[in-house]
Amino acid sequence: MVEAAVGGAEAGPGKSAGAPRRRRKIFVVLGVFLAVVAVAVGGGLAWAVVLPNMQGRGEYEVVPHAAKVLDATEGLDRRIASKLKIETDRGWDRTGAGVFTYQSTASWAAFTGLVRVDVHYSRYAATALKSGAAIAAAEMDKLGDRDARPIGGLGDEAIGTPVPNGFQIDARDRNVVIRVSFNAPSKKWGETEAHARPMAATALALLKEANR
Repeated sequence: MVEAAVGGAEAGPGKSAGAPRRRRKIFVVLGVFLAVVAVAVGGGLAWAVVLPNMQGRGEYEVVPHAAKVLDATEGLDRRIASKLKIETDRGWDRTGAGVFTYQSTASWAAFTGLVRVDVHYSRYAATALKSGAAIAAAEMDKLGDRDARPIGGLGDEAIGTPVPNGFQIDARDRNVVIRVSFNAPSKKWGETEAHARPMAATALALLKEANR
């Protein structure tokens, strides 16, 4: 009986030695799991936040309220402009202070819709792989038709296109594309362009002001 007791005492340490090994194994597995989670979370943050921020350095972060463009534009035929009544005024993701994060649109009409004025801002945000300016430039490449022609002095690039009873200007400055159109059947294309161009210049100036 004494020998059996001694043998039992010798078996005890062998069993207890397995417990630390199991604990170490659990800690290793847990450590690997946490490391994988950390890499996944860190990679996701880098892809969704860090890389887009790097790509978008120096780009516009907001667009102004498009409805301000008409009142701020000088040189318009006030006999027409004074009759224009706003029909559409909307923006997406308003940030306060009269600015929006991505888009802002306003349109006016007069003389039972015969005269129409439209202003539209579109801001393109950077992604992990492309800057917002590159995306906006690609969008500009899709605009216009065979009647479109380059216009100098408006942002990084601009094109003008005669449209039915009016003239349309698409201009890009960095990562923002602006579309302005002035439609009046009693005016010739040159006259409607003379209205659309100062509106486009004003829209660009308001964009810079909103991002100071």
